[in-house]
Amino acid sequence: MIDKEKGKTEVIIKDNNQTVQMRLFTTIAFLFMVFLFSFLGKASFPIIVSVILLIWIIEQFLFFLIIKRQKIISIIDNIFFGQFIFDLSILTLIIHYIGGAEWVGGIFYFFSITYLMFHISQRNRKMFLVIFAFLLYSILILSEYFGIISHYGIIPSSGAYQDFYYVMITISAVGGVFFLMAFTINTFANRLKKRTKELEEIKITLQGKIKLRTEKLKSLKENLEQEVRRRTKELKKRVDELERFYKLTIGRETKMMELKEEIKKLKEQK
Repeated sequence: MIDKEKGKTEVIIKDNNQTVQMRLFTTIAFLFMVFLFSFLGKASFPIIVSVILLIWIIEQFLFFLIIKRQKIISIIDNIFFGQFIFDLSILTLIIHYIGGAEWVGGIFYFFSITYLMFHISQRNRKMFLVIFAFLLYSILILSEYFGIISHYGIIPSSGAYQDFYYVMITISAVGGVFFLMAFTINTFANRLKKRTKELEEIKITLQGKIKLRTEKLKSLKENLEQEVRRRTKELKKRVDELERFYKLTIGRETKMMELKEEIKKLKEQK
């Protein structure tokens, strides 16, 4: 049972580490895209976006090192949950500086939603994070609409962020897409997890059987070695006895021949 739980923990840690690596790769790719577009002059990304992305990369790398050292599933889940909260918050900040409601920034939430659907196990935590992402985006758009925060963008503003109907439609559309996407991916993720879990349980069970069989074979080998040593010892003892008997028999035969010769000599003397 302990080996089975240990096997499950190792599988989860391996999967989570791969996810962290993929998220780290995604962030680095986005940073590269920012530098590329800025260099080509196709879009004007604020310097703060690059700074935030660098901080995000460092954060994800640190989380990767922390998760890699963990051995308890519940702690790994809590770390991932905290990381997603941080990621969604910093992602909202990036979206704010690249255009808010007027650009396709909402699309970047999809990556985080996809990742969390696969690697957050509790259903209530999944729903919380999806709602949290929706609220962050809604608060960002409404704050720009009401002038609470300034509007930034990588392309000249069309003023749509101040259009009430545009803002409401954007919030409604993004919210609908978020929850539809979350439901679809969650359904697929659950099926995939179920199948993966079944395969992993089969794998762990087979590993346990192989280990048990190996131990039995090892024990049988040791018993056979002991039996061989015992039989060898007995055989050596028998050989020693036969050698002594042979020497004794030969000695008697020699003595008998000598006696016969002695008797023959005595008879000849008479």
